[in-house]
Amino acid sequence: MWNLEKAARRLENPDLRTSVWKYRLLLGRLRVGNVAEDPVFQEAFQGFFPMEPLYAPEFTAGYFAIMEDLKGIGQFMSFRMALERVERLQGTWEIVLSSAMAHMICPQLPIWDSMAAVRFGIQAPSGGAGQNPEAVWCALYDAYEDGFHDYIDTQEGRALVKLFDEKFPNSGISAVKKLDFLLRDETPDEKE
Repeated sequence: MWNLEKAARRLENPDLRTSVWKYRLLLGRLRVGNVAEDPVFQEAFQGFFPMEPLYAPEFTAGYFAIMEDLKGIGQFMSFRMALERVERLQGTWEIVLSSAMAHMICPQLPIWDSMAAVRFGIQAPSGGAGQNPEAVWCALYDAYEDGFHDYIDTQEGRALVKLFDEKFPNSGISAVKKLDFLLRDETPDEKE
């Protein structure tokens, strides 16, 4: 599915080192402080998952308040929990931001990426999700999560995680996020 040589080249990208550092900062600050009141966390998070100027300050404030409220759930966190609460903020289905919140709270949950989803045979609905968007998005995300975890358990998936670990030993990062880093760091000339 992914080329190990391409992954090895991506691991040499200096931007990836910066991204890993920012991500570890986010994980650390999430656990020790109130993210709804932590401007360092919020700025780093928004650098990772651009929110402004796409969203009003009220949305971002509400988003971080929800994250703070949910972070104690840990491994019991679900994509659906985040999706429902984020939708209440402004009445829109924010798939990537909902999955990012779920992932930060439970790093075993993957962050939605439509390009990676296609690699798992999952196609996001075009033109909306129909009459029951919550059910549609939750079903798609569940299939995506299953595809992600199934891939991690393959020989190739384990090899990619091993490459990441060789470059970033003792990172404390979940296998899900290690793969995510490799997938998201793909440059246009490396795409298959």
